[in-house]
Amino acid sequence: MLNGVILSGGLSKRMGQDKGLLMLDGKTTVERLYEKIAPLCQRVILVTNKPDSYRSLLNKMPKATIITDEIKQLGPLSGIHAALGETDMDYNLVIACDMPLANPECFLSFAKNQLDSKNELIIARTADGRLQPLHAIYHKSCRSQIEQMLTSNNLRISSLVDYVTSKIIEIPTKEQEMFMNMNTPEEYNAALASTK
Repeated sequence: MLNGVILSGGLSKRMGQDKGLLMLDGKTTVERLYEKIAPLCQRVILVTNKPDSYRSLLNKMPKATIITDEIKQLGPLSGIHAALGETDMDYNLVIACDMPLANPECFLSFAKNQLDSKNELIIARTADGRLQPLHAIYHKSCRSQIEQMLTSNNLRISSLVDYVTSKIIEIPTKEQEMFMNMNTPEEYNAALASTK
């Protein structure tokens, strides 16, 4: 079993509003992601720097706990660091709230054979060669290395593969839409169209 982590702490500068609270098909992006991740996880940790904005959603998300970054203003890596400090499970499925087509069940079908191995990071690579660290599985032992990265201002999450035992999973092209993210109003409009 594993815990789920939803990262919703971004500044949303390009979007102009909190991406976790954007509406898609009548629900916030955080609610939609929670509904996908909760059946697969023991509990769900929501990491945000605006906890008051999300408290009203807790009655719809009974497995969820809200926490904030311990090390502020350093992006998603600090959110992962906070979640790994909070978790009580070895493996944690981490997904960013701005991935409206995230498919944790599909991703786990590719990754399940890597759980309970010596891998500390199970991460997808898409056909274009890019790693997808914001839709990945992190062992809680990654926390100490992430803390070192934060301390040295190395904020590039995908560089974690160089420091921990990692398994890179090649994802078939037809499944890669799960990694689409939305950072701009145009990308949000595209997500609205694709979720109808």
